[in-house]
Amino acid sequence: MDNFRESRTKKFKRFAQFFPKIGITANRMTFISLCFGILAAYFLFRNHLWFVILGILHLLCDGLDGVIARYTQPTKFGKYFDFISDRIIALLLMFQLFWYLQDYYVLITMALMLITHGINLLTKFNNHSLYTRTIIVIGLFISPLWSGFLILTYLVIGIISLYSLTLQFRRYLSTLPGRYS
Repeated sequence: MDNFRESRTKKFKRFAQFFPKIGITANRMTFISLCFGILAAYFLFRNHLWFVILGILHLLCDGLDGVIARYTQPTKFGKYFDFISDRIIALLLMFQLFWYLQDYYVLITMALMLITHGINLLTKFNNHSLYTRTIIVIGLFISPLWSGFLILTYLVIGIISLYSLTLQFRRYLSTLPGRYS
């Protein structure tokens, strides 16, 4: 993940230099990303082309906010704002998926996501979890090719969330005195 972040920072350095000059800070870019994500979630099952366009814009802006933050000066608020806005989009997309499929397993997956990311947030990012929003978006991008992608998307998210919970529990056990380390 760190290698990807460094590579992205190098590739988009020009953007990171340009946007602050016109007044777009990392937090403003996060807000723009959030707006695109909300619009993408709205269009998910209404107009797939608009969903894809807005979803791509959301992901691009989300990538740029981190590049801008690393170029300028990352803030604690920005870190939390970015994290929370990404989770909002993931949950909105999953809720739309639930509404469309009427499958209560999607709600279970959403609960697992909330628990996993809640632990990460409450421990101030010391219990990392694997982020799933990009997987959700990509799975929903290709869902018109095969309707099974909708089910596969939330099943993969559930598996990743369970894996993250396992890693978090393992990390917690390693902090206990005794043979758990």
